[in-house]
Amino acid sequence: MNSLLLSFLFLVTTPAQRSDPNQSRMQDTIQRHYWESLSNATARSQTSTQTEIEKRTEAQLKEREFLLKADKFVQVWSVFIREYNARGAFNVKLAQKASKAFRDLEGSEGWLKQK
Repeated sequence: MNSLLLSFLFLVTTPAQRSDPNQSRMQDTIQRHYWESLSNATARSQTSTQTEIEKRTEAQLKEREFLLKADKFVQVWSVFIREYNARGAFNVKLAQKASKAFRDLEGSEGWLKQK
């Protein structure tokens, strides 16, 4: 009995849907707009994700450059101090290298700037 009722309802509604081409076109248009909006949202999401990845990569690169400059300064300063402690003399060339390494470190983007 239930299957007969469902079959009847299906047969009655099916021709009515097919007989109105405007309704079918309207449903197609709505469906097309729905899928377009979904694809646009996906594209925006991918673009923002790509932008975030690029920003993160750029920040990591700047951090790495800063750390390399800091490491260079520490190495030159260590050599300068070791030589001064060992010989008791001021090595001008090493002092100039340490000064240059520090200026490079100060000029990097990771260095705190005064406002």
